[in-house]
Amino acid sequence: MHSEEGKALEPERVDDGFQVNEECVECNLACPPIGESRTAALLLRQMAFAMRISRALYAAAELNIADFLAEGPMTSGQLAEAAGADAQSLRRLLRALVA
Repeated sequence: MHSEEGKALEPERVDDGFQVNEECVECNLACPPIGESRTAALLLRQMAFAMRISRALYAAAELNIADFLAEGPMTSGQLAEAAGADAQSLRRLLRALVA
């Protein structure tokens, strides 16, 4: 791991078996475990997360969420009613988009 100056950095914490270092500017992602290179599993995980984000954005676009919010702030219930969507499902979608 490295910083902008190329100095080695110590990991700040470890989550899910991956070293996490917010100062690592090269990959800007969780680094693989010590001694292992990037694996197919890590790449698959990254692709799956990217797909999840793109599908959430697609759903929001199909429901015209941005157009409704351009009129002013709304609760998730009001937004669901305006979009003709299920309130609980839309709330989960909105939470996914802000995560």
